[in-house]
Amino acid sequence: MEVEDMIWETDEDGDGMIDWENFVLLYGRARCDKKSKEPRRLFNLIDFMMCDKASDAGGTIDEDECLEILYRRYGKRAMEKLQDKVLASAY
Repeated sequence: MEVEDMIWETDEDGDGMIDWENFVLLYGRARCDKKSKEPRRLFNLIDFMMCDKASDAGGTIDEDECLEILYRRYGKRAMEKLQDKVLASAY
């Protein structure tokens, strides 16, 4: 049922499928969405799967993969602030 909901959220032409055009629209809109108004469940799943680089794609991501997601999503400046905050709390 959850997968059907994700498809329904992003299926622009109402054919019950996510074709390439739907995928490109979904990914582009969600990636540029600064106000969290776009459906994100399928986008988050796709983003996770793209970063799960383990040879077995085991459904987990390591620290480097997590940082890659954060960098792609929030940019270099936000990552530098996060890094400064983490390092400051370590000392």
